[in-house]
Amino acid sequence: MGERTRSDARSAGPATGAPRSAIDLHADPTLLDPYPAYAELRELGGAVWMERYEMFAISRYVDVGETLKDWEGFSSAKGVTFNERLNSTFEGVLLHTDPPEHEELKRLLRAPMAAGELRGLEGELEEEAEAAVARVVAERSFDAVADVARHLPLTVVSKYVGLPEEARAQMLAWAEAGFNCFGPLDK
Repeated sequence: MGERTRSDARSAGPATGAPRSAIDLHADPTLLDPYPAYAELRELGGAVWMERYEMFAISRYVDVGETLKDWEGFSSAKGVTFNERLNSTFEGVLLHTDPPEHEELKRLLRAPMAAGELRGLEGELEEEAEAAVARVVAERSFDAVADVARHLPLTVVSKYVGLPEEARAQMLAWAEAGFNCFGPLDK
């Protein structure tokens, strides 16, 4: 399969008979609470034509996984954002590459987090995990994402990727803001 371009997707979209949606993924209410929109897209189908953006959204777990594996049919090299300005700015960044370049960049980025590098951290990781579990058990009710899943990235991973102490609490907010700016420039 050859590389598909955004213009190919635009011309193919409406003619395919795929389900369509007028959801604005970048409207303030959707950004504040995206989960109902995500559920609606999953309910509509594996690939949904987004009328506002003139492109497809793929929101089901299995379909996203299959699409990501088919890098020749669904290339990331020309960009993955909703606007060409960011796509051209991010050229060559991990998210905007295909194999073999993508695999090489992943290998380099993964090196500091490889098992051999983390061996000395086992005690600290266990201690942090045990403290998180003890805290939520004592509370008898918890939010798995807010109280558990975010804990290790904010307390341990942020330290080992080199964020200064005063910046660590902002790591997830910055990541979310970064992904939110992937939208169209008219927002």
